[in-house]
Amino acid sequence: MAVFKNQNSTLKDSGENPRETKNRARNVLKATIDEGFKGQLLRDYLRNELKLSGRNMKRLAMDRQIFIGRKSVRIDYKIRGGETLLVNLDREEEQDMVAVPMDLTIVYEDSSLVVVDKPPFLVVHPTRNHHEDTLTNGLLHYFKQRNDPSIVRLVSRLDMNTSGLVLVAKNQFTHSAFARYRGKEKTVKTYLAITQGIWQDKQGTIDAAIYWPNPEDYRRCVHGLGQPSVTHFKVLEEFSGFSLVEFILETGRTHQIRVHSTYLGHPIVGDELYEGPLLGDHPRQFLHAWQLQFIHPMTKEKIKLQADLPEDMKQFILSNGGNLP
Repeated sequence: MAVFKNQNSTLKDSGENPRETKNRARNVLKATIDEGFKGQLLRDYLRNELKLSGRNMKRLAMDRQIFIGRKSVRIDYKIRGGETLLVNLDREEEQDMVAVPMDLTIVYEDSSLVVVDKPPFLVVHPTRNHHEDTLTNGLLHYFKQRNDPSIVRLVSRLDMNTSGLVLVAKNQFTHSAFARYRGKEKTVKTYLAITQGIWQDKQGTIDAAIYWPNPEDYRRCVHGLGQPSVTHFKVLEEFSGFSLVEFILETGRTHQIRVHSTYLGHPIVGDELYEGPLLGDHPRQFLHAWQLQFIHPMTKEKIKLQADLPEDMKQFILSNGGNLP
């Protein structure tokens, strides 16, 4: 049974000619190896119990960041049972992107991940049309200002005009852990959207495959040839012919909520791509990544986070006689 701890540790390597290890390690996996693993190779324990990838193991071994007690060991080390294993995940990395000063709203941060409340109209990562004005560029500058050696590894992404919580891993182990969580109910994403019309069913599940028929067109649609896609919904508020709806994603397809709500005849207000109503000065879809719940890959704690509705959505609800959630 592996017990992981995210701790500040002082690691010293007593092996021959080790590479220098930072005195203040920020991200350390610690496990007491059970007697039942006696005789097994350490690489198998690292792969099966700590869920390290082969690539990650190779890099950690080359950097001599795997320790039994206070001595660095190779991954072909034969386990005796009862040892204390330490794996230092810290690594100085470079990302070939420009670091750009940016006002960021940090909702949560520790040494292995950060969660940002992204405003609308901000692209998450560089594209052909957005080279330096993205959330990724802003986070790189944020890390550099804090002498944080991390690079940006996006766990979740949002469309440019969607606001709300974006989860970013600071190391490869954390990023890989979230990838393993997909479909296992260890990460729950809850969105709020203002949609057109009054829903007949106030709560339910949309189980409809999403298909991308034309790669030259951004639009997706519901079609039997598509990928399985499941969205849970609950109507929270009805006002002036609109509905404030909570959506929870079971799968994570591109434009999933936008496609599913349109499929049921309730497109999102401001969503021009999917024929949502364009009313007044509201040039974006009213979709917000509201809540995020996940099991922390390092500490195994349950983390629950929330980002308040942005002002444009608040004002639309209030000006049309609705109540805020």
